[in-house]
Amino acid sequence: HYNNKNIKKLFQSINNYNLIIVNVYGRFSNYKANILNFIGTNKKLIVNFPTSPSKIKRYNFNKFSTVSISFSTDSLYESYSAQGIFGGIALSGKIPISINKKNISRIGITTKKKRLGYIKAELLGMNSKILNDSIDSLANYGISKNAYPGCQVLVVKNGAVIFSKSYGYFTYDKKTKVDVNSVYDIASLTKISSTLPSIMKLYDKGTINLNKNISNYLPELKHSNKAKIKIKNILLHQSGLLSYIYLYKNFIDKKAINGALYSKRRKRKYNHKLSPQHYINNNIIFKKGIFNKYKTPLYNIKVCKHMFMNINYIDTIQDIIIKSKINHKGIYTYSDLGFILLKNIIERKTNTAFDDFCNNTFYSKIGANNTCFTPLNKISKNNLVPSAYDAIFRKDTIKGTVHDPIASLLGGVSGNAGLFSNANDIAKIMYLYMNNGNYAGEHFFNKKTIKLFSSQKNNKNRRGLGFDKPDLENKDISPACFSASSSSFGHSGFTGTLAWCEPSNKTIFVFLSNRTFPDENNNKLIKLNLRTKIQEIIYKSMIL
Repeated sequence: HYNNKNIKKLFQSINNYNLIIVNVYGRFSNYKANILNFIGTNKKLIVNFPTSPSKIKRYNFNKFSTVSISFSTDSLYESYSAQGIFGGIALSGKIPISINKKNISRIGITTKKKRLGYIKAELLGMNSKILNDSIDSLANYGISKNAYPGCQVLVVKNGAVIFSKSYGYFTYDKKTKVDVNSVYDIASLTKISSTLPSIMKLYDKGTINLNKNISNYLPELKHSNKAKIKIKNILLHQSGLLSYIYLYKNFIDKKAINGALYSKRRKRKYNHKLSPQHYINNNIIFKKGIFNKYKTPLYNIKVCKHMFMNINYIDTIQDIIIKSKINHKGIYTYSDLGFILLKNIIERKTNTAFDDFCNNTFYSKIGANNTCFTPLNKISKNNLVPSAYDAIFRKDTIKGTVHDPIASLLGGVSGNAGLFSNANDIAKIMYLYMNNGNYAGEHFFNKKTIKLFSSQKNNKNRRGLGFDKPDLENKDISPACFSASSSSFGHSGFTGTLAWCEPSNKTIFVFLSNRTFPDENNNKLIKLNLRTKIQEIIYKSMIL
């Protein structure tokens, strides 16, 4: 019976939702009460009043599922109301007066905190001035030195975000500013944000045994040199697997190239650095039948904007990995190949595509809505930060497709790389580990499992099972700052990312950047130690 066009549009827009949350602005009236009661007839309705209960007591709330009162229009009060509704903070307040005939005074709902909240640093024993001034200085210094065009920095303490800022731009042309919604290619943070939690989930269920050989789960490896590699040693990076394989090289038509494929020195004809003392020919040509400029039923593996791979070559890539060399087992050698194989195990054991399993099991349940593989159809292009310009193989700006070469040839979904996210979502994933496997009222894995995977296993290898750990004996090359304790854990990423948990003081540090844009050989972020210097500020900001 409401004929106002705006009201009709409102009703249409909420038609597909079963829960409606409303914050009332301005003076409350019978007109507003009637509209809300009309909505509440068919929907669960939560209404927040940023005012004194005495100003609303005469109105009828019979169709409201829940009423919350924040007593003030101040933005801080509104923030706490929203956090209370969504579980970012616990609620225990009681209404001081009766607001209608049904609701007597001194009643209220007591809730528990179950998500990351947002709170002032001082309330948790942190000095916000030190955090703001020092992190601002270091983050902007990195931009001024062209270590990266922009970045996100986030700090969590005791389950609450106490610092979250974005700096700089997507690229050095300074056209698009980085903000909280900007989404980065997080590179090897994929390992601890998708592959590792999936393995931990399967371990909890008893579906996989860390002491069993990988060939128990991937029968195609039974007659290979990888048959007796234990799952545990893959997670520890001491399986003997090669660190990496430049798969694109296998598809180059060497006979069609004018001159040698490599030069030890940079020359006019060899001005693209592939690795130390390896400068590749500028004019490489791929073998026919592997790549196409357009997507077709046969060429349907999207590598980048104008490059699609023949679907039959997925098996070729897997075969190259299976037949790759094994080096010295038991010696620490960081390897991407093991996590690619772990992804295959996860898909076999769950009978689900890896990206679907991660989304359905973790991201959708914790509200990590900006976290996904192959983001071009899921996230606005305006929010996707470019990771690099590939002048060698893809000859294109890499934006919305994965930077990592192996993951790109696997269609953007891999166990070693391929995940896109922002700092806020990564903090949620890290809080899963900090909060004993719990988030948003869901239990994901056991406390003992987190302890097992995040602990250092031997003196010759600083790592845990999948997690990186501080190097306490040689702190100059440690992935974490000097003050990081032996119980802390996390991981870094090639594109210029870092996520770290510190159980000793219940802090989480997230740093995301695209230091690889436009050139992945830009090592200024690493040389300046900016990630760990910013992390050190967290410890210095704690009020004694």
